[in-house]
Amino acid sequence: MIGQYNLKEDELFRLFKGNEQVWRLVTSLVTMNRFTLCTIANYRGRLYNLPFNMYTFHQMWGVVTPDEARCKIDINP
Repeated sequence: MIGQYNLKEDELFRLFKGNEQVWRLVTSLVTMNRFTLCTIANYRGRLYNLPFNMYTFHQMWGVVTPDEARCKIDINP
C-alpha cells in the first residue's frame, strides 16, 4: 500500500516517470496532494527563505554585490 510509505507526488512522479500507464494507475488509486518544499533558516532570530540569493544576503548583511557577499561568507580571507 503506497500510503504506508508516505511518498510525495514528486517522488512518485520521478519513480514512475516515463511510464504513463503506471502513473495513471497510481493516480486512479490514490489522491495526490500538491507538495512544495519551503525551507527556512533562522539567522540571529530572523527567518530567511532558502536557497540563499543576493536578496537574502542584502537582508542579512546589507551587501549589494556578489563580491561583498563572498567577503562575508568567506571564513578564511
